[in-house]
Amino acid sequence: MENHSSSVLPFVGSRWILFAAVAIQAFRLLTVTAENRETPFLSANDRSRWCTIAALIEDGSFQIDRLLEKTDQKGKKKTWYSIDMVRKPEADGSEHYYSSKPPLLAVIHATICSPITVLFQRRLSDAPLLIARVLLAIVQLLPLAVIWLLFTRWIERNVSNPWGRWSLLSVLLFGSFISTFSNTLNNHLPAAVCMIGSVWMIEKLFHRLAATNASSMAMAPRTAWQYWGLCISIGFLAGLTAAFELPALAWAASVFFLLLIATGWRESIASLIGMLPVAVAFGVTNYIAYGDLQPPYAHRELLGEKIATVDLPNLGSREPAIDEVRDGLRGSKIELLEPFAIRSARRANTWEFSGTTTGSTAGPIRYAVVPTQNGWSIHRWNDWYDYPKSYWLPENKKGVDLGEPSKLAYAFHVLIGHHGIFSLTPFWLLSLAGAAAHLFRWPTTWLASRMSEADRRWWLSLSIIGVSAVCIAFYLNRPLIDRNYGGVCSGFRWQFWLIPAWLWLAAPVMNCVGKRAWGIVFLIVAVAVSIFSATYPWANPWQHPWPYQWFVLG
Repeated sequence: MENHSSSVLPFVGSRWILFAAVAIQAFRLLTVTAENRETPFLSANDRSRWCTIAALIEDGSFQIDRLLEKTDQKGKKKTWYSIDMVRKPEADGSEHYYSSKPPLLAVIHATICSPITVLFQRRLSDAPLLIARVLLAIVQLLPLAVIWLLFTRWIERNVSNPWGRWSLLSVLLFGSFISTFSNTLNNHLPAAVCMIGSVWMIEKLFHRLAATNASSMAMAPRTAWQYWGLCISIGFLAGLTAAFELPALAWAASVFFLLLIATGWRESIASLIGMLPVAVAFGVTNYIAYGDLQPPYAHRELLGEKIATVDLPNLGSREPAIDEVRDGLRGSKIELLEPFAIRSARRANTWEFSGTTTGSTAGPIRYAVVPTQNGWSIHRWNDWYDYPKSYWLPENKKGVDLGEPSKLAYAFHVLIGHHGIFSLTPFWLLSLAGAAAHLFRWPTTWLASRMSEADRRWWLSLSIIGVSAVCIAFYLNRPLIDRNYGGVCSGFRWQFWLIPAWLWLAAPVMNCVGKRAWGIVFLIVAVAVSIFSATYPWANPWQHPWPYQWFVLG
């Protein structure tokens, strides 16, 4: 995030504010404690991740059954239990619990956490207050501090107006939900770090090209290696962003086409090479964890392999009879012991048939039964979110997890309502204005070889704006089951990874707004509301936003 055409003006006091912000976050992180005072886990979301980390280190497995049963000192409450889990059918017919989160980030965390447990000679599951806090400091606080330092230097170079500088810095350090979520294990913060890291490297690449073109000299071999290493690193960070935040696949694709348009095909291919190991790691960890290249999300409401059919015309809308399903299974040489049970499944127009198999693979088994034109079709069970006592069964979900029936109401509250991107953080209105200012500077040429640094930055701006619009539109058009505002959370968390890029977009208008009285008033109000929204849930980010608590829950 460099603009070397601007002079570096002193940003008096910024380093001390930065140091204070890091110290505050360190205090929050190193004192984070759940209500039971026995763990630092604040929600089902982060407990799901911690279970996988502990299982990998202590059991060498992704199965979290053992951790889910851990209770408090009184033996009453399950302190590691989570609703963010799935129950996967295994090849032998048994079923085990797994985190519903893609496993790559948990593998990274477990790799870092394992030496910590060796150093302190304590297991994560036995000493979570110690081990988890140290891990949080390494994987969340340190990257956040580095990004803050780089961004502060970027503000120095690109914003000269004092009001603009301090407003941008205040939102960066205290007024965004990236800061709010630093004390709980999550995927949004690392995704945001990787995203803005890729933006920073893209700007360095553009400056490198501008300097090379200005000197009209070919790059030396060592310089060339650094140049191509930079291109590969851009792809690697963009790939990690997508691995940590799946909708950020749009950003990874955008980076490829951005470099293709603004630099050339060689640079775009180099970025693709950087993305490749991330894609391989994502697929391999999924396959090792689940025996499948797809993450658990892909197994929601899915049918498994067809194993039998039952020919019965004129079924109407009735549920299958036990004898009908049993006879169909017998025809496929599958024998079951009584008792049998049939219930309506979570998936529409589907029934779950459960029983116990005999033979060498004896044990409980479940099948999915769906109607066809000529009878019933029987499939192996494959809806990992549908299991006894699952929170995700229609009768168990509550609150925002029931989903917002109206897409129009959902869009309203996501944008300017009780979970609103712009109502909780009105500073993003300046990002909208900055986006317009970025795009207003039309490129002087469409040829990559002749583009100036400003032309290439225009394409970068367009990429950020386009990806932001696509991702928000994606979530606004999700089915009912996903229209839940990100669950119990202090903001619309699915866009948090874009926060640093939105701060980047706001820079062009900060000098202008900070020179006018009305602009200064707007800055003060926007920054104040943004900081209030971000700090209101600092004790536990996994709570509803303040407008929802005040005006909906009362």
